[in-house]
Amino acid sequence: MRAAVLAVPDGEISVHLLFSGHEHGRTGLYRTVLPPRGRSRAGAHGAGSVEYVMVVSGHLTLVADETPYPLGPGGAARFSGAAEHSCTTGTEGAVTHSVLGYPRA
Repeated sequence: MRAAVLAVPDGEISVHLLFSGHEHGRTGLYRTVLPPRGRSRAGAHGAGSVEYVMVVSGHLTLVADETPYPLGPGGAARFSGAAEHSCTTGTEGAVTHSVLGYPRA
């Protein structure tokens, strides 16, 4: 419900933290809005981190571990957050939900 009212500037990448927790190690749920021809780049999140990305709408190419993964609505991927990764869109934008998990300290 909260994601529906978040401000998204036209033509800009928007990343919002929706929830975070520490019940099973540190986790965060994010909503990302990518405009047409957008590119989101993320650095390494640390050893043992895992990221899950699901495309809510639109199409994008996720590059993780130097391998491209084309994803459309309902498409999802799981990958190590220990390396840099990126998402790019074509002529349409995309909305994703991501879960980022870190191991217990």
